[in-house]
Amino acid sequence: MAFELAFELAQPSIVRDIRQRALLNNWLQLADLQCPPTTAEFHIERFEQKDEEVGFYAVVRQDDGSVRFRIDHDGNFLARAFGSSGRGQFIDDYVAPNLIAVLLPAYRECEQRGLPIYTILKIKDEAGRTVSYQRLLLPFGEGGGVSRVMTSLKAFGEEGGFELGNLLSGVYSTPGTEVAAVIQRTGA
Repeated sequence: MAFELAFELAQPSIVRDIRQRALLNNWLQLADLQCPPTTAEFHIERFEQKDEEVGFYAVVRQDDGSVRFRIDHDGNFLARAFGSSGRGQFIDDYVAPNLIAVLLPAYRECEQRGLPIYTILKIKDEAGRTVSYQRLLLPFGEGGGVSRVMTSLKAFGEEGGFELGNLLSGVYSTPGTEVAAVIQRTGA
């Protein structure tokens, strides 16, 4: 059964979290209309050690023309939410089978379009509380196509608190998609 996620075009104002909005605005200032910025222009190294809610993925092109995403860095937030660190693994090998069809399309869309992707997923924690899982994906290019993707994650309990541990392990629930947006560059 194929899962199709429909992405809508959206303005940067769709991003709810102030830190994610700042990341997006920084990316938008560096991007031109033809290609995304490089990791060097964005200085992503400043996030790898400081920001636990950020992950980095290498875009790995396969011999058959397909693309896979290897986890190069996952902060403490990601490791706790998924139940373990995924460093060095491909997303489709690391994520629970019931989550692949919900999580992976955003990475593919980001790589194909070379544009930021913003999603909001609703998922249940171990106590059955609804959590809003907000994810911003930013593409980076080196010499042509997209070579890396940075993700910034935020989670908010709709009823107040929530349990982050194993939230995205696929054990408690499969997320439903509330927002799936391609963020337009200024002038696009």
